[in-house]
Order: sequence, then structure tokens, then C-alpha cells
Amino acid sequence: MDAALWEALAENAPAGRTAPHIPGRRFSEVVDIEDDEPNRLEALDGLDLEGIVLGIVYRDSQGTETQRRVAMYALKVSDANALFITAYCHERKACRSFRYDRIISVIDIATGELFERDAFFASELGISVPAQASEVHDTAPPLLTTVRRLCRDEMIVLAGLSRSDGLMRPEEVDAIVDHAQRVGADSDLWLEAEHLDALRRYIRNMRPDSATLLKSALKASLLPGHRRRDLLRACRKVMDADGVQNPAEVAYILRLQSALEQEALSVTSDGR
Repeated sequence: MDAALWEALAENAPAGRTAPHIPGRRFSEVVDIEDDEPNRLEALDGLDLEGIVLGIVYRDSQGTETQRRVAMYALKVSDANALFITAYCHERKACRSFRYDRIISVIDIATGELFERDAFFASELGISVPAQASEVHDTAPPLLTTVRRLCRDEMIVLAGLSRSDGLMRPEEVDAIVDHAQRVGADSDLWLEAEHLDALRRYIRNMRPDSATLLKSALKASLLPGHRRRDLLRACRKVMDADGVQNPAEVAYILRLQSALEQEALSVTSDGR
């Protein structure tokens, strides 16, 4: 694998380098404690959170309230059964663990609107958080969850493209949803209107950083040939969705195409 080529792909994803602008919200650098992180955390499996970025209003153990922009990695449970979100905090410029019950509210990154925490996680991310943290589970319909996981890496790549010009427009979200539909249909999994609405809400919160994008692009390069071709077609649809071919989007697609083709050739050669 040509490391320089993959790094160049990440360079064409500005969303991975900068904190998102949230309308009507002002953020400032935060100096805090370790956000009450316990000694040992156990990750909860089966929850698709990488690439999701949220704004949160957070109250730490000292009672100090701050507004944060966080790129989520995982949900984890402590020995005391407390739920934590592990994430990159743009205000702290470091990885942090946030106690879920100390999140006062969630800020929509597209509108700046405040949402009640549990309602947002359930409706936008499809995650239910009961009183017993270890029982957190995906509330999305099983069919939607299956399709989402089937094309998760492709959605991350497409979300990276959509964000490469700094914006994710509704038409671009629809193009990503169309690709997910196609992937599902290829496996005889047919999404209905309620699934598509839930998927749109989920995609709107995707803003993959460079590390997440690279990992997903590498996995996408190992997909069967028809899936890689479909992914590149979907990239072009995302780029053309708003009627404007932004130079950052064009550069992203060219880098992605080269990376997918080169990695596929490498895998083929190694398998001989």
C-alpha cells in the first residue's frame, strides 16, 4: 500500500482536520480535569458511532458547564456501571471520556438547536440508554441496523466526500441513502420509508475524522469489484447532487479512485 496516497486522501477531507462550525454557538478552549474517567472501561459492542460528531452541553464533577464539539469513538461502561462516551474533544484538543449522565443536552451540528439527550440518542442515532448502562442497545429496526453495518465503511467514505467542501447538503444525504439502499437490495434487504428517514438522520451527524476515514477507505478497497465500482458511482452522485463540482470534492474522488484501484491490485498480486 502506498501510504502517501492514503494520506493524500485524508488531506482532501477537511472535516477531519477542523472542528465543525455550529450555527448560533460559540465555543472556547476548555481546561478541565480528566472528565471523571475511571481506571477501567469496557466497550459496548454493536453500536456504530465512529464518524459521528455532536455538540454537547456538559457539566463536569465540579459543576462547571461547558459546550463541546466531540467526535465519538465508542460507548463504554465502568466497573460501577456508569456509562461513558469516549471521544475526541475539539475544545480540549484531546481524547476524553464524558459521563453520559452529565451531558445536559445535545447540540445539533447542522442547526445549533438544543435537544434533550436521551431523545436525541434514540431518534437520531438509534441508541437507547436505560437505567442500567450495561443494557444500552441499538433501537434502530433490525433491518436498518443490518444494512447500516453492511455498508458502514462506504457511508463513512461518502460522508467524508460530502463534508470535503465544508457542508453536507440534503441532496448529498439523499445520494448516500440511495447507495445504502442499493447495497441492501443486493443482499435482498429492502428498506422502507421509515428506515430511510432514520438513516438520513443518522447520516446528518456523520463527520468522519482523518483516522476514521482512512480506516474505512482501506476496508472499502477490499470490497468486491462491483461494490467498489458502485461506491465510486455513488461518490460522483454525491459530488453532483448540489449541481456544483467543488474542487475539494473532485480531488477527493480522484484520490479515492486511485487508492481503491491500487489497493485492489496489491491484494490481487499478493493472492497469486
